[in-house]
Order: sequence, then C-alpha cells, then structure tokens
Amino acid sequence: MQFGTVANDKAQVATAAAACIGFRTARNQNRLGAVLGAGPSIHVVPPRSGSNQVRAVLSLLSAPPRSEGMGNADLAGAIDRVGAIANRRGFVAVISDFRGDEWQPSLARLSLRHDLLAITVADPREHDVPPIGLVELVDPATGASREVRVTAKVQERFAAAAQEERTRRAEALGRSRADVIELSTDGDWLGAIVQHTQRRRVQAVRGDGIGR
Repeated sequence: MQFGTVANDKAQVATAAAACIGFRTARNQNRLGAVLGAGPSIHVVPPRSGSNQVRAVLSLLSAPPRSEGMGNADLAGAIDRVGAIANRRGFVAVISDFRGDEWQPSLARLSLRHDLLAITVADPREHDVPPIGLVELVDPATGASREVRVTAKVQERFAAAAQEERTRRAEALGRSRADVIELSTDGDWLGAIVQHTQRRRVQAVRGDGIGR
C-alpha cells in the first residue's frame, strides 16, 4: 500500500478513508475497533467509543511496522479476525487494494453477519505502464526483483491483465454483497465517500436495498 505515482500513495488514501469512516462512527456515538494488517502481522484495536479512539487508530495507520520483504499481507486473516471479534451484527469497512483472491471466502463469510463496505484503493500505474524501455520491478512483499523491457506489446498485455484482475475483484465483491467505494491516488477520495453516503441516504429514504 505504500506505493503511489501521483500526489498521494495508496496508504495515505486508505488512512484518509479510515478517518472519514472513523469520525463519522464516533459522531454517532458508536464504538469503533480496528484490525490492522501489515505484511503477515495483524494488530487488533479493541472497540471503544469517542474521537480519541479514532485518533489512536489513525496514529497506528500512519506509522505501520516494517513489512518489506516479510511476505504478503494477510488480508484474509485480518477479515477472519474481525469476524471472530465482532459477535453482534454491525457495520464493517474493509479498506485495501484487494490484490490476489485469498480474501474472497473470508469476506463472503463476514458479509453474512454484518453490513459490509469495501473501499478499494488503487494507483493509475497499476492499470497501465508506459513503454519506457528497460525497468527494474521489485516486489515489496518478498523483495524479489526482475528487469523487464516495457514495449508497446508489453504495455498492451499488462493493461489487459490489469483489467482482468479488476473484473475478478468486482465480481468477488459483488458476490459478497458489499457496498463498494473505489478510490484512486489521483482522484477525489473525499468526494467519492461523500457521494456514496448521500446515495445510501437516498436509498434508505426510498427503501431501496433495505434488507439485502
């Protein structure tokens, strides 16, 4: 998540989204907890009420433990931990780039008991790589590196693979029956969240989507 090619990186956008959700939760006098994943490590913040709880979570998000070279983030494990902690039905927001597919069964199970919001975070360079010649790519999770000559043909194949991944992710989120907000490091993240909130208010008034 500490990757970005424009003004912000994905981690910053994710933290901003968490702040919006967190302070809205605190304003409604609801308790807020968090399960944070960094590499294979998972950290649990027990539920409490109040804006200080939100600030504590944001402080942890802004200073994550070192995870480079320690393996992929255990998103499935983090989601399962939420399911184990949250015994009563409530609202759960999952903020991630949702790479891979290991998280899908865990998210589907979580949605059976909770109202679920999935906030996806992406960077434009994950969808398209310009044909700039020889580049070195490094996987931050494993430390593995590889030199790739990015030609127009490679750019085309990369874009097709990225689109296929986005399609699979959208289908998986749809099967989990989660509400979805898609954020990008080059987009208006605040506007996207506000628009989603306003749309949900309209649906609640009209009765659309209630009891789903």
